[in-house]
Amino acid sequence: EKRIFEIGGGSGTLGCLLLEDNIKYSATDVTQAFYLIQNRLFDYITNGDINELVNQDLNINSECIHLPYWKLWEIRKNPIDIDLVVSNHALLEMSPNSLRFYLNFCKNAMGNSKDGLFVLDGIDFDGYICNDGHFITYHNEVIIEDLFEKELIQKQMDVYKKYNGRY
Repeated sequence: EKRIFEIGGGSGTLGCLLLEDNIKYSATDVTQAFYLIQNRLFDYITNGDINELVNQDLNINSECIHLPYWKLWEIRKNPIDIDLVVSNHALLEMSPNSLRFYLNFCKNAMGNSKDGLFVLDGIDFDGYICNDGHFITYHNEVIIEDLFEKELIQKQMDVYKKYNGRY
């Protein structure tokens, strides 16, 4: 079965909608309040079938895998298999080093997927990343040849410098 991974799930709305449709879902968030809200919502929606990695071992068969951000580092060499990554503006809130980590983590996690796709939204770039690393705008224009390796990182650094390190 295919699994969707959301970076920065916020209030948990997308996760709840996907879980209600019995779509395997995983999420991470660095904001403690959002993470706690997501935990309660996902636990309720899945009738307790949430694999909460704060206090449980990874169960890849779980309908919902909830990952605290520090667990991503621990499983980075053997990540969960995912087919779609979704991020709505969360990437722009990251430092360039954090962004590099998340992009590489997702690239590795989509390595076994034949249709892996990374859908993102943010200032100056909206679109999706294909498994081969090409970034494509919503107008089907290839604008970045190898997003995972350099261009998005550089774009993020430029935005970071523009605002003197503040958002």
